[in-house]
Amino acid sequence: MYWYAIFVQTGKENYVKDWIEYYFKKSELKVFIPKKKMKEKRKGHYYEIVRTVFPSYIFLYTNMNIEKCNKLKRLPNVYRILKDDNYFTNIDQKEMNIILKLFGREEIADYTKIFYENDKVEIIDGPLCGFEGLIKKIDKRKNRATITFDLLGQERKIDLGVEILKKI
Repeated sequence: MYWYAIFVQTGKENYVKDWIEYYFKKSELKVFIPKKKMKEKRKGHYYEIVRTVFPSYIFLYTNMNIEKCNKLKRLPNVYRILKDDNYFTNIDQKEMNIILKLFGREEIADYTKIFYENDKVEIIDGPLCGFEGLIKKIDKRKNRATITFDLLGQERKIDLGVEILKKI
C-alpha cells in the first residue's frame, strides 16, 4: 500500500473524509487530514482554533487502481487524484513519515513547548521534538514556528503553534 493525495474543494475535507469512510472498508483505505492547533487574535482576545494544514488535500493510504480511482472521483467535492503523466503519483514514504510523526494518530499537531533565547531554539515537548532542523523561523508575537520540508518534490512551508516558555 502507498500514500496518495486527492484534491478536494477547500473547506470540505472532513465532508469528503466522511464519504470515503462510508463507501470504503477501513482495511481497504485509510484517510488522513493533517490539522494544527493555533491561537488567533480577534477583537483583542485569543482563541484556540484547529486548521487544516494543507487546505484542499486529503491523504489516502491504499492500493490505488482504476476502479478505486473512479469511485473516488464520483464522490461529492472531489476534484482529482494527483498524478503524473498517465498514472497516480504515490507520495514517497520518507516524506509521509515526517507528516505522520508531526501530526500523529489524531491528525492534529498540538503546541510544541520550546525555550527560545538569543536565536537558539530548545524543544522541550511536542510534535516538533526531533525536528529542530526543519524550523526556519519563530514568530514570538503569534506563537508560531515556520517549518519547511519536501512533499511531492516541492518544498512546503507550514506554520505550527508553539508555546514559548521562559527560563527561570
